[in-house]
Amino acid sequence: MNIFISYFKKNYLTLLVFFLILSSFFLNDASNFSYKLPLLVLLFFSLLSLFFIGIDYFDSPSFVLINSIVFFTFLGFSILPYNEYLKDNVFIIVFGVNFSLLFLLDNNFVKFYKNLKSGTKFFLFLYCFALVISILVYNSEDFFSPYGFFKNGAYFISLLTIPVISKIFFTENHSKIDIFLNIINYFGLITAVFGILTIFSPGLNSFNSYEGTAISFFKHPNATSSIYNFSIPVTYYFILFGKKQSSTKILNWIILILSSFALFFTFSRFGIITVFLSLFIITYKKSKKFVFFFLLFLPVTLIFSLSEFFVSKGTGTVFGRLGLMATTITMLTASMEKLFWGYGIVSTTKVFEDVKLSLNVPDLNNVPHNIILYSILQFGLISTIPLIYLGLRYTFKGLVKFFNNSFSNYQLLGFSIFIGLIVKNMAEDLLIFPEFPMFYLLLIFVGISFVEFKSNNQNSNI
Repeated sequence: MNIFISYFKKNYLTLLVFFLILSSFFLNDASNFSYKLPLLVLLFFSLLSLFFIGIDYFDSPSFVLINSIVFFTFLGFSILPYNEYLKDNVFIIVFGVNFSLLFLLDNNFVKFYKNLKSGTKFFLFLYCFALVISILVYNSEDFFSPYGFFKNGAYFISLLTIPVISKIFFTENHSKIDIFLNIINYFGLITAVFGILTIFSPGLNSFNSYEGTAISFFKHPNATSSIYNFSIPVTYYFILFGKKQSSTKILNWIILILSSFALFFTFSRFGIITVFLSLFIITYKKSKKFVFFFLLFLPVTLIFSLSEFFVSKGTGTVFGRLGLMATTITMLTASMEKLFWGYGIVSTTKVFEDVKLSLNVPDLNNVPHNIILYSILQFGLISTIPLIYLGLRYTFKGLVKFFNNSFSNYQLLGFSIFIGLIVKNMAEDLLIFPEFPMFYLLLIFVGISFVEFKSNNQNSNI
């Protein structure tokens, strides 16, 4: 047994790939019950392999568990092995991992919340209190359903723990930030390469209903563009602030070009514009002279985004979005109780679909495509107001540090990604889904934006 464990630890990366590839052979008939047991066994060993990989690179069980959440939500969000099992149930795993995190919290975690300013503490308490009332009192039936319990728990615990754990971990381990960022960087490259292939060979993605787009591993090009909201700013960051070696610079330029090309062919107008916004923030930090040349690309970006959007999607989607807005307004004005306390994290989608059909809205989406409106629909206005305040406070303080040039490079990267994704989700709402990886990745980058350095001009070691 000891020999097996020793071999496993030394060869975990190879074994992880092996387990994932082997599991794919069962996916041709994933509905067959006889395949569920071997898939679950392979899933367990994949998780074990992933855990050893994480411990080897990060040496922190808490941060490894957070990254395992990202890993499994990515599998459920993509077309890769296990997606059929995980796409609707991954938050059960997420809740289990989050619950485990609670036992690993230390004094540094408590100290972080103790050191918050009184105003922040008050609005954070108000948010948590209103959220609990919404969940347990006004939407208790939703909460006590199996999906509702796990989904609420995954959302609530993640929101309060992941940014703080990430901040503490990276503050104590500055060198580990580059390891994490490199994972994001190279994952963006893989996504881009496969995305470009799906432009010319749509059949490579068996779920592809959007021929001619760089859909990559995902089921919708808007989801693919969200990956670039993380990876492209990271790649650009490495180009501006990373190592000076020519080979590294050339590689990152290649990654940036491929990723940008793939991003444009997702035809996600808000994805393109908000990635540009993140890059603008990073550029301003490097050199204000660069900003002038950077702004020259703004009209081209806007014209391309809008023209390709109407060519690929037509005007029908505009009327569809108006229909989703009408559905949202109908739900919010149905009663004061629903306006203040919401419909519940599970029931919202079902009620939204019913109301949408009653209004004869042709759009297939069952969400309002706005993160603020979706938060109100799920949890109510009373809990959403303090959350908006906390977000605006974070943004305002970040902008002050940005214009005062008091951000470290890492902090600037985290802040730029936050701004890009929040603006993007004014027209989308993927960030508020606890079954999707973007929610957890953003929380990690928020943690990075709080990382403390002895010098405000701390550069990447890459």
